Amino acid sequence: MQTRYPISIITLHWLMAVLVVIAYITGGNPVRNGFEGEIHAVSGLLIALLLLIRLPVRLFLKKKIPVHTLPQWQHLLAQLVQVALYLCMILIPLTGLLALSEKTDSYILFGMNLPLLDMSFLETSDIEIGDLHELFANAFIGLAGVHAVAALIHHFVFKDGVLKSMSPH
Repeated sequence: MQTRYPISIITLHWLMAVLVVIAYITGGNPVRNGFEGEIHAVSGLLIALLLLIRLPVRLFLKKKIPVHTLPQWQHLLAQLVQVALYLCMILIPLTGLLALSEKTDSYILFGMNLPLLDMSFLETSDIEIGDLHELFANAFIGLAGVHAVAALIHHFVFKDGVLKSMSPH
């Protein structure tokens, strides 16, 4: 029985976790926040790119993912949180790009012009995409907190190896 995730999944998991922390700490308006805004934008872009790698890797290596003997309610809750986390990982960079496109016609990111979208169709709308971006980011952080607490409970209370299966060592 497989007890650890494949190293590629572990690496992507922890690399994305670090980038999420950086993106969250540097959050705000990249147009007004200078270097910190650029760090936020780069982190978001890297998260989006790594997600494009992570999803196919996860599907391809599905049979190598450890199966933990959890009560059905825990397994269902874990799957629900995981789906919500992945959904947020898709929606946050997407709404970030849309919000940036809504705020400016061009954005220079470390000397390169970042391609943006024409958002003129929203000029008469009450939709604030930046607010959606922030909502999804806060939901993601909350879900990630639940995910982390659950992993720690499995490690210290249940002592079932769930946390060790994703640890980078």
